[in-house]
Amino acid sequence: MIPIHRVEINITELCNRKCYFCPRALNYPNQNLHMTPEVAEQVFIQTDPYTNFISMAGRGEPLLGKYLYEICELAKKYQRHMRIITNGDALHKHIDELDKIFNLKNQRQRAIIQVNCYDGEKQKKTWSEKFKEYKAVTFDDHHQT
Repeated sequence: MIPIHRVEINITELCNRKCYFCPRALNYPNQNLHMTPEVAEQVFIQTDPYTNFISMAGRGEPLLGKYLYEICELAKKYQRHMRIITNGDALHKHIDELDKIFNLKNQRQRAIIQVNCYDGEKQKKTWSEKFKEYKAVTFDDHHQT
C-alpha cells in the first residue's frame, strides 16, 4: 500500500487570476462553488488513520473560500497540520484572523501559509517585508506567470 503523506482540499473554485499552468487560462469560469465545513470535517475524520497533513490549494484561491475560517478552525480542532497555498492577493484581508486561529506570528508547527508570488522577485520582496512578523508565512517566486 502506498502511504498517504498529505491530502489536498480545494475549498473553493473561485480565483482572481488566470495563471498559464491552470485550466483558468483556458476560460474556466468562476462558478462560486465552496466546500462546506461539514464536508471538510468529514475529510478530516476519514483521513485521520492515514495522515494529519492537509494542504489547502487546488484550482481555486483558498483565501476566497466562503468558509475559510470555519475550515481552518476544524483543522485546528482535529489537530491537522495545514498548508495554505495561495497567490497572496487577499492575504492582507485574512492575515489577522488566520493568525488568531493558527498563531502564525510565533510558530510554524500547525500551519504554514505558502504564498506563490506569481509577479516575481519584486512582489516577493515587498510581501516578505510586509508580512515579516509572521513566522509561518513563506514566499516563493518560482511560478511566475
